[in-house]
Amino acid sequence: MTLRRRLAVASTAVALSVGGTVLALSAGAATLPPTVTLATHPIRSFLIGDPETTRFGALEWLGGLEVEGSVRAVGGLSGIVMTEGGDAFLTITDDGLALQARIRRDDAGRPVALEDGRLKPLLDRQGRPFRGKIDADTESIDVRGHDAVVSVEGRRPKILAGTVEADGFLGPLKEIRLPPTLGGLRGSKGLETVVFGRPGGPFDGAIVTIAEEPARGATSDDNPGWIIGGPAPGAFLVANNSLFSVTDAKFGPGDDLFILERSFSLGDGVRCRIRRIKAADLKPGARVDGEVVLEADLRHQIDNMEAIAVWTDRAGRTRLSLLSDDNRSFLQRTVYLEFVLAAP
Repeated sequence: MTLRRRLAVASTAVALSVGGTVLALSAGAATLPPTVTLATHPIRSFLIGDPETTRFGALEWLGGLEVEGSVRAVGGLSGIVMTEGGDAFLTITDDGLALQARIRRDDAGRPVALEDGRLKPLLDRQGRPFRGKIDADTESIDVRGHDAVVSVEGRRPKILAGTVEADGFLGPLKEIRLPPTLGGLRGSKGLETVVFGRPGGPFDGAIVTIAEEPARGATSDDNPGWIIGGPAPGAFLVANNSLFSVTDAKFGPGDDLFILERSFSLGDGVRCRIRRIKAADLKPGARVDGEVVLEADLRHQIDNMEAIAVWTDRAGRTRLSLLSDDNRSFLQRTVYLEFVLAAP
């Protein structure tokens, strides 16, 4: 392990031990710039030092970027949705900010740079920026049409709903009613994911959310999840052996749910995993597991992977975009990674 990676492991240990709170920005700060420069460095191979290997589990490596923002507010990225057919994205930070950027691509569709970075605070129901980390620990985002949802950790679990405005950012957000069983979640280990069911699919009209870790007093290490609304609401469990924590999820082909997970230990460092949960298995009362479509560790170009998007490119292929949370530590990185889901 290189010195940089040893330091990164140590930095991640500190960041994760305090719930990832390295910097608590005030999202309403008057100095927040509306535009930001996003310097990028290409990641040409996912397996470090081996550009020839491109197949990883069920995914085909496409390309990636290491990202550095011109202001410190660009960091702590925790959720992502693709926009403009994959030519841009909207991401949120874990302290109540939203960032938009356009992706410049080469002729093969690989990401080569980020441009037109724009930054704006998320707003409460009165149209005011959220105040402080406790009220604005925003972790996941999803958009369907003009509707948007955001999950929040903090003192109590929350899901906020709003609309996408003409500038591509979210308008004022208000809380939706949650099942009472969510009340037992631990503050900084609460709702890491929120995702809309796909139109016309089995979860149409529903929101699905999964907690990062089990609730207080839980008798197993499984992650609790909830289908809220829709034709068949109820609670379910995601099988877990205590090695990984859920960090995000999105629906993909066949209405299967792709769950992104993170693991950390002093011995192994940071790892990430993606599991694919079949739509037919995801229902109230179920304990779901699923196929592992990707597993990576410090041999690969990963960091603290927190965000996933699943989308269809112009060639009709399913792409997965991953984004890391650098905890605003100079020892960690923000990386944007793209894969194509390989044909069965």
